[in-house]
Amino acid sequence: MKMHKRLFTLVAVLFLAIGVSAQTVDQVGQKYNQAIELVKAKKYGDAIPVLKEVVSMGEKVGDAASDMTEKAKSALVTSYLKQGVILYKKKKFENSLKVLEEGKGVAEKYGNTKMAKKFTAIIPQVLYGYGNYYLKQKKYDEALAQFDNALAKKPTCVKAFFGKEAVYKDKGDYAKMMEFADKAIQLKSKGSKQAAIASKAEKMAYLALYKAGGEELSKGNATKAVNYYKQALKYGKGDADFYLNLALAYNSAKQFNKGVEAAKKALELKKEGDKNPIYFVLAQAYQGAGDNANACKYYKMVKQGPNVDAAKYQVEQVLKCK
Repeated sequence: MKMHKRLFTLVAVLFLAIGVSAQTVDQVGQKYNQAIELVKAKKYGDAIPVLKEVVSMGEKVGDAASDMTEKAKSALVTSYLKQGVILYKKKKFENSLKVLEEGKGVAEKYGNTKMAKKFTAIIPQVLYGYGNYYLKQKKYDEALAQFDNALAKKPTCVKAFFGKEAVYKDKGDYAKMMEFADKAIQLKSKGSKQAAIASKAEKMAYLALYKAGGEELSKGNATKAVNYYKQALKYGKGDADFYLNLALAYNSAKQFNKGVEAAKKALELKKEGDKNPIYFVLAQAYQGAGDNANACKYYKMVKQGPNVDAAKYQVEQVLKCK
């Protein structure tokens, strides 16, 4: 009699356990379906806590729910990534970074190395975007802080170097600007995307130094202007207008032989269009260098524009050209 009672009790417990297990698997399935509907609707922020719950429930059930548990883990990691990107596009940078960092930790916890690498790659990009957001508002200290954060995550983040270059350009600190331009340019061979940013860094430095040279020249600071123009040539080839301005700077600095070289380079590059301004500056350079014959030659070639009368005066009254 006692044996029958024990057997009945054992069978009852077994059926109860099976019933509870089946009921729990069903609950995991319901919760999983709820999460997947949120994912399909691209409501990733809402899906994340539900997917976490699915994983927790599934792990408690064990093998019977293992397939759903693994799928929920994968969907959870993906949801973190997509939600982080959504927040970034909305310029909610702090929230984006929080979600992405948490997602990276979850990916690493589940051994999803492929997704962990994606988080590692995107976080510095978000930090650059955050810095650029501050840069556009001219909040330079805040921008630099975020660019530095990006470099802490990825020491070869070319965009962060480009961002720091832009900050120092705006601040007029050209020495610092060139320092970070050079660091960006060093990464030019690392890939097509990096090469594109490195090329932008070169162009930014060239144009900034070109502009700085012009500003110094207009202030009468010829030596500073020459230095800026020479530094600009480190980052760009220079066109006819550039070399014309360089010749003007050399002439103003009384470096007439170099003025001749720069003006001749401007003529070489000026394939078509008005060459009269170049003739005039070249004539001035030759005159300053003591080569009156060539000075006369090029003053006489000035046929139109605002320098016609000045050239005629030099030919007839100063140099008395034949």
